[in-house]
Amino acid sequence: MKHIARTTWLWVAWLLASPHLYASPQLTPPLVLGLDFALPYTIAVDGNQITQRSNITLGVDGRYFLTNNINLGLRTAFDIEEQTGTVRKVSLAPGIQYHWFQGETWMPFTRFDLPFLLRGGASTAGKNSQKDMGGALGAGIAWNLGRAIGIDHMVVRYDFSIQYYFGLSQAQSQWNLEFFKVGLEYRF
Repeated sequence: MKHIARTTWLWVAWLLASPHLYASPQLTPPLVLGLDFALPYTIAVDGNQITQRSNITLGVDGRYFLTNNINLGLRTAFDIEEQTGTVRKVSLAPGIQYHWFQGETWMPFTRFDLPFLLRGGASTAGKNSQKDMGGALGAGIAWNLGRAIGIDHMVVRYDFSIQYYFGLSQAQSQWNLEFFKVGLEYRF
């Protein structure tokens, strides 16, 4: 068991450290501005399993690369549709991302966010609080489309994530899955 744990740890350390061996700071401009569309699903509310598509969201994303591979940012998102019986959500999500293979055609990444629901948290009838907070883990791939068509630093990205909202105050805990989020970003 120790051997497996040590091997796993060494593999993860190599995976995280390897981009720094060949990375060049000129590969990643420090500022990123993006726009994305997401199709989220609610999979559980207050411990009860639900499989229901949520409202489609539009997100605006601003990020700053601290290094060639790590960025910090803020995404604000709001629903652009309102299905029957739903409330339009508005959220802010500060987060961190780690990108591999900067400047290449395909750039995989992972992310961790702390989403804050300002409006639209799951609540029972008669409760007014729709605010909540949670955590989100995700992964995706960015396609350096701009390099192929002559517009440097334009990237198309796809990612998915799983989100958990804690159910603070009068809101109910909730699991969400975003397995389809497509965006366009420009790095400058």
